[in-house]
Amino acid sequence: MQWRPDASAAEDAGSSQRDPESREIAVTRTVVGFSVLLLVMSAVDLVTTEVALRLGAVELNPVMAPVVGTRWAVLVKLGLPAAVVLAAPRVRSLLVARALKLALIIYIAVVVFNVTQLIAVMALS
Repeated sequence: MQWRPDASAAEDAGSSQRDPESREIAVTRTVVGFSVLLLVMSAVDLVTTEVALRLGAVELNPVMAPVVGTRWAVLVKLGLPAAVVLAAPRVRSLLVARALKLALIIYIAVVVFNVTQLIAVMALS
């Protein structure tokens, strides 16, 4: 065992020995937190995409290209993440939490890309 002088060392040691109920509560909180952030990021993605398209940008995602600019864009960009979020807390597994975390990271990257493109387009105007 490695000695760590910070207070989190005691917490880390205890976390692996948590009772199953407290572990399930922690996973559920993580899933709910990631779910809320995923919905927020999907909404920001929708808004930044729509603004970019109005400024003359082109959708680079070949899956979304036929849908963007139509009513279906809202359903796809908000409906699919919402469906995942509604199903996720029922499963309550660490795998679901990790999948949501990955989806969240992807959405953050997409939104950062969208925002950088908006800034570039506005700089050219």
